[in-house]
Amino acid sequence: MPKRRVTSKDVAAEAGVSQTTVSFVLNQVAEANISEVTQRRVWAAAHKLGYVPDVSARSLAQGRSNNIGVVLLKPHYQVFTDPFVPNLLTGFSEIIQAQGFRILVETIGDASYLGTIERILRGGEVAGIMIFGYMEGLEEFLYPLQKDGYQIVAIDPQENPHSHYVYIDHLEGAAQAAKHLRHLGHQRIGCITYAPRDKVRDMARLTTFRETLA
Repeated sequence: MPKRRVTSKDVAAEAGVSQTTVSFVLNQVAEANISEVTQRRVWAAAHKLGYVPDVSARSLAQGRSNNIGVVLLKPHYQVFTDPFVPNLLTGFSEIIQAQGFRILVETIGDASYLGTIERILRGGEVAGIMIFGYMEGLEEFLYPLQKDGYQIVAIDPQENPHSHYVYIDHLEGAAQAAKHLRHLGHQRIGCITYAPRDKVRDMARLTTFRETLA
């Protein structure tokens, strides 16, 4: 028979405070102005009892999910061996976990599966999503969701006036890499890319690299 789950009521009794105080402390609600002494007492009680928050109950109380979706559009078959994407996910995890959230990763191969984004947002599976990559028709698909107030941030997107986004200047990066190698005195310089020839952005980086060296 499974052991009875420790609740916030148990923590409150152990710490000698109200359940509301426990909730404020464990959810790190700064506006509640709980004294440091009381906060330490609550955390000590939670640790002693082995309290683990009920994520589903917390999500219900807060009116939102504790997941942030990371959507990889048209990922190539080596996507998780490419250092760039795992580094992104590591960075996302570091910040998201510090705020009490978790990552839910979805991969979408073509436009026929874009409905996955709408499903996880409207279904409440995630509090918001970060989209990495691009495919035709994406802006038109996302616009109604953004208009309805769903939180969407694009990572390195094509220009979209309706989206919040974080952008990387790929072409300037390629140019700087070429200049740096030339500055070091190298003359026989190669550029290795595994991207297929139909990847316009990847080919533009290669062209910039060549033109900078020329």
